[in-house]
Amino acid sequence: MRLPIVIRRGEGLTVIQSVTSNISTDGFYFETNADGLQTGEEVDLDLTLPPADGVSAFEGRASAAGEITRVVRLGEAHFGVAGRFRKTLKLTY
Repeated sequence: MRLPIVIRRGEGLTVIQSVTSNISTDGFYFETNADGLQTGEEVDLDLTLPPADGVSAFEGRASAAGEITRVVRLGEAHFGVAGRFRKTLKLTY
């Protein structure tokens, strides 16, 4: 599922915006041109959820603490990043 994702690093001073290529109840994967993400790094993330029949007629947001589990160079200045959720997603609509 492709969802807009915002990753905040450190004290929230560095923000990376992307779109997930894959997401599950345990983790996420996205591609980015942002350099410097490290395996084991703790991040905060926000996902934008689309309206869904039987759930909400409005866009929602899911927030969670995460950990980067893999960073793979896909090309010059292009990276694939996988991570896991460290806590349960908090949903707001």
